[in-house]
Amino acid sequence: MRIAVKRAVAAYCALLWLCAVGGFSAMAQTEPVSSKPIVPEIPLVVQAPVLVADAPKVLMAPARLRAQMPLVQWRRRESLNHLYQFDETALVGRTPLILLPGRAEEFQQNSWWKKFRRMTRDNKPFNARYKLYAFIYNSSDELAVQAADFTREANAYFSDFPVQGRAMTLICYSLGGMITSEAMRDPSLLARVDRVFAIAVPFHGSPMFDPEWFTKYLRPGNHSPIRRFWDRSAYRLYLFGKSNLKDGLRWQNFDGSKPLYGKPEVYGHMLVGAAEPYHPHPVTDAFKRKLIVYASYLENPYTNPEKYKKKGVTQIIKMPLYLPRAVVGSLLPIYGVSVHSIFSYMNIQLANLPTYDPENPLGKNERLYRYNDGVFPLTSMLFLPARARPYRENFEDMLPLMDIRSARVFVGIDHVEIGEYARTRRRLITSDALDPKAGARTPHQWLILDLMRPALFPEQKMSLTSHLTAGKGPSKRD
Repeated sequence: MRIAVKRAVAAYCALLWLCAVGGFSAMAQTEPVSSKPIVPEIPLVVQAPVLVADAPKVLMAPARLRAQMPLVQWRRRESLNHLYQFDETALVGRTPLILLPGRAEEFQQNSWWKKFRRMTRDNKPFNARYKLYAFIYNSSDELAVQAADFTREANAYFSDFPVQGRAMTLICYSLGGMITSEAMRDPSLLARVDRVFAIAVPFHGSPMFDPEWFTKYLRPGNHSPIRRFWDRSAYRLYLFGKSNLKDGLRWQNFDGSKPLYGKPEVYGHMLVGAAEPYHPHPVTDAFKRKLIVYASYLENPYTNPEKYKKKGVTQIIKMPLYLPRAVVGSLLPIYGVSVHSIFSYMNIQLANLPTYDPENPLGKNERLYRYNDGVFPLTSMLFLPARARPYRENFEDMLPLMDIRSARVFVGIDHVEIGEYARTRRRLITSDALDPKAGARTPHQWLILDLMRPALFPEQKMSLTSHLTAGKGPSKRD
């Protein structure tokens, strides 16, 4: 009986093996079913591109070259610093719209560029006008490398642009804007681009990425030496090994506001320091004519003193807790419950940063950078013209000095909130301080509104001063 059972089991296994072999051989003989990759809801990075290291040798037409552009599909470190498309539909009369995200967004699951893709994916009027692309880069590379790779690929894929009155449109966020600014030095790429939407881009850099200056004056509000040690250590740790940020986002001293700290030399009664010279962008005027800036700043006691003088219910509740919070905060690096608390903290640090003054070259606290988003001063994001004296103007007096194509300024949202990183969507709904009658939207909704206009501020630039002449200042958030 046992022998019969063993033989039956062996025969059954042999039958299964024969079926498997027959199935595999049949599959090998049949032609594989073609299945093109489908772009997932959350786009990531892709297969190795079939592209442009040999751009001068490529002889195929730009349209055919674009058809071979790899899809955004999965993440791979070696596949960075390339242009990707979100679908394989032909461009056919549409405008190329290229996204350049901020730092460290290549591997984030909920990054700015993915949110924008999800918002526009099913928008038929939008997709009838634009085809969306993304330049996904390695955040640890130097700025010059990132810009060179973007320039090379954009020029290769879109070498036939401008065509029939259409040119490329770029949307860049934070560090992606500095890559764009660097890439615009190439005259071929500059001629192919019609508009650049720059979201929270520090065109003149930021004191926060000038370690010697910022560390010297980084002081907690409670003046605790222990807390000061924590703050400086955390700041140095953040910038450790990030030479691309320290070089690419360093304050350019375009207005002479950097103090002469360090070891200045004294000649007679004159104090002479090593003031850093300003090196202007080589195509500033041409670039600014294409530039539409989205900037923001957080309110603080120096931008809106009246608001902070009033003691509402929240302030009254916090008063009994002030002493225990101050004691704990003097010993531990407690900034708050979210990343937005850190931006609020850094907003005050930037506002209190000592700057150059003829009577006190080593630094005087005039709160020149009181308008900032927690990382970058508003004067830098608005790409204000270079001049020999610091910008001491209030917000309303700053606007007539702008010489870019147009701008929107949002009050009360920080550097990551303008990229739609927030705990609640309601937090992001804000009005434009330059056009308060236009209602309130999220930053991405404002962006889509401007992109879908028949002509975005063509002959008539968005009036930067019309609401000011009517006696209106920046609107308060609801």
